[in-house]
Amino acid sequence: MEKIKGFKAFNKGLITRQGNKLELYKLYEIKEEPLFMSRGYHMCKCIEDTLRYFDCNDIDICEVEGYPKYEEYIDEYAGSEEMYSCQKILLTKLLTKEEIIEEAKQMNMFRFAKFLLFYPLTLEQQKYFMEKYINDNWILSKLIYRFLDNEIYKKTSENNIDLQELARQFIKK
Repeated sequence: MEKIKGFKAFNKGLITRQGNKLELYKLYEIKEEPLFMSRGYHMCKCIEDTLRYFDCNDIDICEVEGYPKYEEYIDEYAGSEEMYSCQKILLTKLLTKEEIIEEAKQMNMFRFAKFLLFYPLTLEQQKYFMEKYINDNWILSKLIYRFLDNEIYKKTSENNIDLQELARQFIKK
C-alpha cells in the first residue's frame, strides 16, 4: 500500500487520547496489522473528522503520513470520510490555528458544517464565514444557530426572519 496523508488531532502537547506523548518528525510503528478502533495509529483524510474526538478548545492538529499497511474506515452514520488505522505514522507538521482556519475556508459547505459543530471560532472568523455563506440559507442558518441565536429555526418559521438580514446585522457589529 502507498503512503497516505491526512490529519491527526491530539490533546494539547501532542498527547493522544490514551495519554501517550508523540513528537514531530518521529516515526511511530506497531508490529501487528492495524485494525481500526483497536490497534494502530489513527488519522483522518479530512481535518474536520478529527474534531469529534477531542475538546477542541485545547487541541493540537498535525498533518501526518501513514503507511505501509493501513485499514480504511468510513463512518457513514457520522458522515465521516476516509479514516485510517496505520501501522506506521509520521507527524510532519503541527498546524497553527490560522492554518486550521485556512483549511476550513477551502471546505465545501457539508465539510464546513461538520467543522462548525466542534471548532471554536473567534468573532472575526464568525463574521468571515457569515459573509462567505450569506447567500446559502442552509449553512447560514447553522452559523446563526451556533454563534447568534440557537432558537433560530423556531423563530424563522414563526416570524419569517430573513437570515441574510440577521447575518448582515451580526457582521456590522
